[in-house]
Amino acid sequence: MGESMEVRKLIHDTVINVCREQGVNVVEIILFGSRAKGTSREGSDWDILLVTENQVKWRKRVHLTGEIRKRLAKKGLAMDILVVSKEELERLRDSKEYIYYYAVREGIPV
Repeated sequence: MGESMEVRKLIHDTVINVCREQGVNVVEIILFGSRAKGTSREGSDWDILLVTENQVKWRKRVHLTGEIRKRLAKKGLAMDILVVSKEELERLRDSKEYIYYYAVREGIPV
């Protein structure tokens, strides 16, 4: 699958549906990394930052990201998913030590 709007819509819809099913409120979904920069190669994964309204506990986060990965893998998409609350992102977004810095600056809203 290419980096078309169709793929981004598929990612968006899948993330929103899984989050809704699990009671997680999504604030924003950001595509970052090589797919966002246009430097991906064949087989590159899709990196997304999932910004949530509230903190998602570790166990629920593992289940949430696992379900998103599983559904998108069936469509041929390998995903790397980071989950962060909007509060935590706001606190860390300007710190170059965190990947959030780059995801926010170089990313594309999905």
